[in-house]
Order: sequence, then structure tokens, then C-alpha cells
Amino acid sequence: MNFFSPFFLDQMLMSGLNRPVQLRLQAEQRHHCGPGSPWRGGINSQLAKHDSFDPAAHVPTRTTAATRTTAAAHARRLSAARRTRRVVSSAPAASSGTPASYPEAVLNSLSSVTNAFPFWVAGGAVLGLSQPALLAGFSGASITAALGVTMLGMGLTMELDDLTSVLSSPGQLALGVFLQYTVMPLAAFVLSRLLPLPLPYAVGLILVGCCPGGTASNLVTYIAGANVALSVVLTAVSTAMAVFLTPALCAALAGTLVPVPAAGLVVSTAQVVLLPVALGLLLKRAAPTVVARVAPFFPPFAVLTVSLICASVLAGNAASVKAVGPIVALAVVLLHAAGFALGYLGASAAGFQERARRTISIEVGMQNSALGVVLALAHFGDPRAAVPAAVSATVHSILGSGLAAFWRARDTHAAQKQ
Repeated sequence: MNFFSPFFLDQMLMSGLNRPVQLRLQAEQRHHCGPGSPWRGGINSQLAKHDSFDPAAHVPTRTTAATRTTAAAHARRLSAARRTRRVVSSAPAASSGTPASYPEAVLNSLSSVTNAFPFWVAGGAVLGLSQPALLAGFSGASITAALGVTMLGMGLTMELDDLTSVLSSPGQLALGVFLQYTVMPLAAFVLSRLLPLPLPYAVGLILVGCCPGGTASNLVTYIAGANVALSVVLTAVSTAMAVFLTPALCAALAGTLVPVPAAGLVVSTAQVVLLPVALGLLLKRAAPTVVARVAPFFPPFAVLTVSLICASVLAGNAASVKAVGPIVALAVVLLHAAGFALGYLGASAAGFQERARRTISIEVGMQNSALGVVLALAHFGDPRAAVPAAVSATVHSILGSGLAAFWRARDTHAAQKQ
């Protein structure tokens, strides 16, 4: 319902509110609908029409509990409207550097680069395995710095209002995070024991399963027609919790195979994930116009960065990957397939709607593989431990994009039948 429509205002003023409540609501409405407000023409004209309204002939002289409840509900709606107006009024104008100020051809080109994410990753994998010498200079500190910039971009695209809206449905958020940190770690652990994986690859697979949701899931969620706001918040919450949960789960599961430096993982995860994301949020609040200018470039930058990281890791281990490639690829495919399937089934069992089911499925099935690469290279002596994470980026991008395309095609077919 449009709470600022003439019909709603007529009903509100005729619905048993006493005069003090009416006067308070009118004052609240005038406060957030000033001369420059885009709502002024609609809401204030209605207020003016009802300024002389006499409630004596229409409302009881006594204020009942139901009346007070109705008044409180209206007041909450008006408070929410005021917050919405503040968000709208604080957004930078198009002429001040929002994405709309760029030519449409530029924005379309950036969008095309981002939407081709699985192809970039697959191409990087082929390049890393076929021409490893080309990527010899991109390793170690370069990979860590590149991932940090990518996480900074995630912080720049986040909104605190998204968190507020999703928190109104805490069950979806809680289930998504719970499945993220139970389904994937346990599935990785089981696969590492069932399949004949060499020890470094088994440890790397468990590390992938213990990582948080990846930023690529937000793009895939959009393509799938799912709940993007829920996806962004789930990624943010699982990323923040990764500072403690990723090292703890990795130590508990992979620690049965090799010693795991849990303290070092905590420090590295905080440096690579938590600090850049927090800095991005602060920059967005401190310099919204500047952030609006650079924001369109961060999604394609993230896509190319993740592709380059995966290519570099595969290039550094090209010989070993070719030797045991099929079994590692099978393990990674099964891991992500389990995440997509169990995420959807878990959300279905909880009674969530289709858009939430798709979102949780994608969030559980897609991991922050680049983080797995950085942690494996920094804290495990054998560089082969990073290979499952590099393969994971390729696999989950292809599986996620294919699943999103299937859902999108199904929605299109259903709409055509109607």
C-alpha cells in the first residue's frame, strides 16, 4: 500500500484517531515533507484538505486500546518514511558523480565484463595451465593486496539500510549463515576422507569449505532473480564471522590431518577481509560522491582480480594439477553441488519463499575461494594446498551461473504461459 496516497490519508483521518493523535501525525508528516520533498505535492495537499476536519462527529470521545495501537502503527510508518526521505535526499545527484553521469556505452561495457564472470575465470584457468610463465610475477603479496582491494570494493557497495531490512526477517539470515558454516565444512571433510586425495589437496578442500560466502554470489543472485539484499547481507555477515569461524573450523577438521595455525589464520582473515570491508563502509559514508564515481568499476575489477588470482595459483602448480586434476576437480564439483542442493533444500524445509530459497542456495554453494588461496599460501607449507581453492573459483562460478540461468529461463517460461 502507498501510505502517502489520497485514499490512505482519507482512511487514516477517518479511522478513529483522536484529535491530539491527528495533530501529531500532521506535524510529523510536515516535518519530513518540506518544500523540496518529492512527496510534498501528494501528502501536503491531503493534509491541507483535512486541516479543518472535525473528528467529533466521526470518532468516539474515549481512546481505546485498539485506537492507540493503530496510532502507534501509523507513527512507525511515518518514522520509516522520514528515514527513507533522508536516504533519498542524502544520495548524490546524477550530475555530482553517480553512475548515471557516465555514458551508457561505458556502463554497458562494465556490465558486460561483470556478467561474463564464469568465462573470465575459465579463461584464466586455461591460461594458467597452458602458459604458466606469463603469470610468474603475480604471487604472494600481490595476491593478498589484490584481494584486499576487492574486499574494499565490497564494502563500498554495501548499505547499512540493507542490513536493517534483512534483519526484519532474522530467520532467513540465521539459517543462511548456519548452513554456510555447517554444510560446506562437513561436506568438504567427508569428501576429503572418501576420495583418494593427496594430503595437500585434502587440506585445501577443507579450507575451501570453511571459507565464507563469496562476493560473486551477489551477481549470481541478481541473475537468478533472487533476493539481492539478503545475498549482500549474508555475504557480509558470513565474511565478518569468518575472522573466527574459518580458523576454528579449519583447525577442528583439517587439524586431524596436519597442524593448522589458527591464530595466524585469524590475523590474516582480519587483515584481508574485515579491515578492507570496514574501510569501504567508512569511505562510503565520508565521501559518497567520490564513491559513486568509482563504484561502477569495482564489480568488473573484482571479476578480473579473482580470475587473475586463480590463474596465478594454477600456473604455479600446473604440473601437479595436470597430474591429479581429475580427482581434485571431482571433489570440488561435488562440494559445491552439495552446497547448492542442501542450501535450497534447507530453505525449503524452513518454509521460505522461492526467492529466499534461491538466495540461500547460492550463498551456501559459492565460497570466497580467493580468500582460501591467500590463507593456504600464507599458512600451509605446500603451495598445492591452494589448488582446490583456485579450482573452486572456476567450478562454483560455472555451476552458479548455470543454475541462475536455469531459474531465470524457468521464470521467463512461466511468465509467457500466463
